[in-house]
Amino acid sequence: MPDQRLELTDSELLRKLMQRAPGGPLSVRGLARGAGISKTRVDDFLHNRYATATGEVATRIARILGVHRGALFTPKASMSMDADSKGGPVEHR
Repeated sequence: MPDQRLELTDSELLRKLMQRAPGGPLSVRGLARGAGISKTRVDDFLHNRYATATGEVATRIARILGVHRGALFTPKASMSMDADSKGGPVEHR
């Protein structure tokens, strides 16, 4: 089973947590290095250009920032549920 995708809840909170990280403020480069992701990916998180991560990456980011993963990330809404034009579920027969 693939690792669940999680969505960043608040890029401003991420920025604040980076400034208050255990051991001192974290730069984009420092967070990227610690989480094992690219600087571009961190920058994308900070600027709302890309807001999802695997559970593993989300956990690493949260651990570096000294918070629980749920403080920054929530499960990404499933795209598998069909909806009709009014936003309701579609019945499959």
